[in-house]
Amino acid sequence: MWLMMGFWEQMKMKLKYRFVQRQVGGNWVAVAVGPDHEKFNGMVKLNNTGAFIMSLLIQGEQSRESLLCAMLERYDVDRERAEKNLDNVLDHLRQGGLLVE
Repeated sequence: MWLMMGFWEQMKMKLKYRFVQRQVGGNWVAVAVGPDHEKFNGMVKLNNTGAFIMSLLIQGEQSRESLLCAMLERYDVDRERAEKNLDNVLDHLRQGGLLVE
């Protein structure tokens, strides 16, 4: 299976900080907790897809492929659309400096 998948699909990623995630007033937000709150003093606003992906990353290290498989199991979407949505969320987390790859 490794030979069929590219490097990026197998590369592990995790969140840079420890987060908790809550739904507040119908909106999903994630905030850093503990000592990480001093390093990342803010909140991440998430849509439902972003909240799902963030919840998986909060649980621990993930690969792009493991996140994609979880999305395909959870949502009624084709692989192409799931990949596009996943990459969009991951790009936003990268831009915010929240992912360690």
